[in-house]
Amino acid sequence: MKKRKYIYASIISLFMMNNKKAFSEIKTAESPTFPEVAEWNGLYFGSYRNTDIALNLMLDQSFGENEKTTIKNAMSVFMARTMDEKILDCAYKNTTKDFPHSKEGFREQIHSALGVRELNDLRFFGFAYIERNPNLNKIVGSGKLNLFYEKTDPSPGYKYKNYFHIAINPIYLSKESESSMKRGSQYWAGVLSHLFLHNLGYDHPTGTSGSFINEYSNCISGFNPAHESESEFFKDLSQL
Repeated sequence: MKKRKYIYASIISLFMMNNKKAFSEIKTAESPTFPEVAEWNGLYFGSYRNTDIALNLMLDQSFGENEKTTIKNAMSVFMARTMDEKILDCAYKNTTKDFPHSKEGFREQIHSALGVRELNDLRFFGFAYIERNPNLNKIVGSGKLNLFYEKTDPSPGYKYKNYFHIAINPIYLSKESESSMKRGSQYWAGVLSHLFLHNLGYDHPTGTSGSFINEYSNCISGFNPAHESESEFFKDLSQL
């Protein structure tokens, strides 16, 4: 597995830097036209039934180095846990509303979003662009509902479907923040999972507590509602 990951990472790195024509073809096919502030920050791997899943991480260049490190560490945790059977069992056990149609259907949806894509003779993984937005008031992050599948109303700077685009409020990434939200990479992995699921169409129309998207995020982050009151983060996300 490690060898295969290294090969994939090497190929995508060379591909991004040296094969402008191929990258142009992929962008034209289904990937986002990234804003000029986007910067590639690596390919992050997970696994699903002995196959690789991965995302190319594009970060807003205005993130500080410490902020980028936090996000990149969170991406590593998220990708490692996103399809772990224990995480899925945890989410279903704690969910009381807003379930996916089926557990297997959810697995296949995530695998489709994070698996290898093909364009002619090219094979590549999808992209996630994370924007730095300090104008979210008290909200930690935002993710447009169903953006991953949207064809008619793309976000500014984008033309095509099948990508993730979320925004994070850097106020809560700051080490100087007095908020309870500064909990490290596991906590922020839960944040990413919550916002990515919004992009995939998941919501909490009657509040976050007990919803699948909330409990899945809790399980990704290791947050245990039985031992602690509902976090400030998930209360804030009810506004999205």
